[in-house]
Amino acid sequence: GAYGTAILSKYPIVGTNDLELNPGNSVERRVLGCAKIDVNGTIVNFFNTHLTFSSLAIRKLEFQKVASAVKVAKNSILVGDFNVDSFDEFNVLDPLSRVNTPETPFITFPSGDLMIDNICFSKEFTHIEGSTKIVNKKHSDHVLLVAELEIMPAE
Repeated sequence: GAYGTAILSKYPIVGTNDLELNPGNSVERRVLGCAKIDVNGTIVNFFNTHLTFSSLAIRKLEFQKVASAVKVAKNSILVGDFNVDSFDEFNVLDPLSRVNTPETPFITFPSGDLMIDNICFSKEFTHIEGSTKIVNKKHSDHVLLVAELEIMPAE
């Protein structure tokens, strides 16, 4: 898309692809990027996106496409600027877990006191309790949302 999303990894990226979320929209072209990352022999599907801000109706369609792609992938982590008005918008991603929730809210867009960024993950991961934090490096109008996840051993 035109909004500068990227995926960087200290582990080898062994494959990439993207999914256009709103084809035909030349004003706000949005995508879901995916990198297959080899983390010590386990392939992690790492997704990144930046959803539409200006229209809840368009964002709902984007969320549905994101959910369809992410929920079928094993070992999934989804991050991004979701531009949500409410945490309820994340319900389409269930059963993925999230670190930015009503119970543990993190303001990631300080100029608007908004909690629009999140880290979502599939059941193969455990969130390290107390690891989530925000870091303000002043490189963006957002602050960084950081969390530690541990992948569960394969059964």
